[in-house]
Amino acid sequence: MPSQELPASLWPVVFANAHEAILLTDARGRIVDVNPSFTRITGYARDEAVGRPMTLLKSGYQDAAFYAEFWRALSEQGRWQGEIWNRRKDGSVFPEYLTVSAVPEPESGRMYYLGIFYDLEFVREHTARLSRLAHQDALCGLPNRLALDAYLPKALARARRRGTQLLVGMLDLDDFKSINDQLGHRAGDDLLRLFSARLRDSVRASDFVARLGGDEFVVVLGELAGDDEIARCLERIGQVCDEPFMLEHAVEVGISLGWTLYPDDDAHGDDAAEQLLHHADMALYLAKAGKLGAQWQQRWGRGSAAQLAAVRPARSDGYDERSAELLAHAADAVGQAASRFVDAFYNQLVREAEPRRILEAFTADEMERLKMRQAEHLRQLLDPALTREAHRALALHVGRVHALIGLRHDLLVQAMGVYQELLVERLIALPLRVAERAALVQLAALRLKDELQQQAEAAEQLHQEYRTFRLVCMQSAARASGVDALLASCLDAIAQLPGVAAAAWGRPGADGQVALQHTVGRFAQYERTLRESGLHTRAGYAEQGAAGSTAARAWRSNGLVVNPSYRLGERELRWREAAQACGIRASAGFAVRRDGQPLGVVTVYGEFPGQFEAGFIRDELEALRQLLDLACRGLAD
Repeated sequence: MPSQELPASLWPVVFANAHEAILLTDARGRIVDVNPSFTRITGYARDEAVGRPMTLLKSGYQDAAFYAEFWRALSEQGRWQGEIWNRRKDGSVFPEYLTVSAVPEPESGRMYYLGIFYDLEFVREHTARLSRLAHQDALCGLPNRLALDAYLPKALARARRRGTQLLVGMLDLDDFKSINDQLGHRAGDDLLRLFSARLRDSVRASDFVARLGGDEFVVVLGELAGDDEIARCLERIGQVCDEPFMLEHAVEVGISLGWTLYPDDDAHGDDAAEQLLHHADMALYLAKAGKLGAQWQQRWGRGSAAQLAAVRPARSDGYDERSAELLAHAADAVGQAASRFVDAFYNQLVREAEPRRILEAFTADEMERLKMRQAEHLRQLLDPALTREAHRALALHVGRVHALIGLRHDLLVQAMGVYQELLVERLIALPLRVAERAALVQLAALRLKDELQQQAEAAEQLHQEYRTFRLVCMQSAARASGVDALLASCLDAIAQLPGVAAAAWGRPGADGQVALQHTVGRFAQYERTLRESGLHTRAGYAEQGAAGSTAARAWRSNGLVVNPSYRLGERELRWREAAQACGIRASAGFAVRRDGQPLGVVTVYGEFPGQFEAGFIRDELEALRQLLDLACRGLAD
C-alpha cells in the first residue's frame, strides 16, 4: 500500500496543537520557531525564544562530556534522544524527555534541528496520582482491593514475626439491594459513604478498612491482646448500624460479618493472606445463611466446612453467562483434577479383561497421546466459553471414538464418577465465595451429566449406522447379479461407516497371488505406499503360519480374523510404516464361502487400534460374513 504524506497545509495545525513542546533551530543552534506547548512547559513566549540560542534552557546539570556525546550522535546518526534537565523562565529546573533530529531543508540543503520534548516531572506526578487513585475506592475514599492485596500479606508477616493475633473480617449490609431499588442508586451511594465513615471510626487508628465493591467491606485488626479485646472490637463494629442513616428519611440497615483469626486459622504458603480472606468470606456466607436474631457474625473454625456442605447451591443450566464467569476461576483446579483422573482412570481400566484387551492394542506412545487428549477433553468440558451446542458436538465425537474401540458405557459412567470426586475436592478449595463454589460444583455435575448422555447417544447412533449397513448388504444380496457385484456393493457401503479407513475384496489369481476385484477408501494409497517400500498387498493366500497377512489367515479360517494393531507385534512389521502413513491402525478379514469352499477374502482396515478386537463391530462383521455365505450360494461367480 503506498504511503500517504500529510498535506503541507496540516503541518501548522499539528505544530500548534501538539501536546509535546516543539522547537526548531538553525545549524548554529539558534531558535527559529516554537509551538504553544513550548511556552506552556518552559514559560518562554515565542517572541522571547526565537533568535536566542538553545542554551536559553540550559540547567547546568549536564557536563561537557554529555554535550560532546549529544553532538556526536546528531552528526553521525542524525538523531539523539534521552532524558535531560532544563531550566524554565522562572529559574526552576525540570526533567524532560527530548528527541532531537537533524532536518535538511529540501531545496537549499541548509541544516535545521527539530527538538520535541515533554515534561517528565508532570508525567511522574500524574503516574503517582493515578497509582494513588488506583488504590483508593472512588466512592467512599477507603482503600480498595488493590490496596488490600498490598497490605494484608505485610500485616500477616508482621503478626507471624511478633507472635500476635490478626483478625480478618468480611462484612456487608443486609438487604442493601432492596434499598437501592426502593430509593435509587444515588441514595444507595450516600448510604455506602455514611456507612464507610462509621466503620472507619469504629476501629482503631492502626486498623485497616477496605471496600471491595458494592456493599462488601474488609477489616483487618492487628496487635490484638486476646479474646476480650477481640470481643470489644467486634462489639464496636456491630454498633455501626445501631443508629439509622439519614438519607431522604431515616433508613435502618443490618450488618453481617464473617471473620477468621490468625494464628488459630493457620494459613500458610504464598497465598496465606488470600486463604484468610477466603475463610472470612465463607464465614460471612454462613452468617447470612443462618442469621437468627442478634447473631450477626460468624467465625470460621472447626465445623465450618461441615456447615458449608449443607448449603444447597443455586441452580444453573451449566452454560449461561454466570456459569462462564464462575468457570473462569476454576481453570487451574480443572486442569489438576483432569491430570490426576487420567492416571486413575487407566489404572482402573486395566483391572477388567475387556478394556484391558482394548488398551493392549495401543503402543506406549499411543497411550501417552491418548491420555493427553483425554485430559484436554476434560478441561474443554469445563471451558467457560463452551456452549451447549459445542459441547454436544464434542461429546458426540468422543463418544463415537469410545464406541468404535469398544469402551462400554458403564465404564464411562464409573470413570466420570471418579473424575467428579477429584474435581469437587479442588473446586471447594477455590478462593471464591461459598455460594460460587457450590454453584461451580453443581454446574460441573450438570456438564458431566450432559457429557455422559451425549456419549451414550453417540454410541447408539454408531450402532444404528452399522445396523443400517447390514440392511443395505441384505438388499444388495437380493438384487445382485453375481458374487463380485454383491461384494462391490457391500464394500461401497462399508467405506461409508465411521472408523473404516479402507476395504478390499480379492480372489486367488492364476499366479497364486491375490487378484483384487474391488477396493474402497484409502486402499489404493495403502497399496501405492507398500509398492514404494518394495512390498505389495497381493501376497498369496497360501502364506502359512501366524506371520501371514490378515487376508492369508482369513483364507484358512472359518471365522473372522483380527489384527488388533499394526504397531505391535512382529507379524505386522512388514506393513507397519505404510499402514501408519495411511492412517490404518487395525484390520479384520474373513473368507467368503460357497458350500464351505472359499471364494475370496474381504479385508477391512480400521482407523483405531483394537477397533475389531471386541464389541459390536466384530459382531456386525461376523453377521456380514454369514450373510454373504448364504447369499453366494445362489449367485454366479
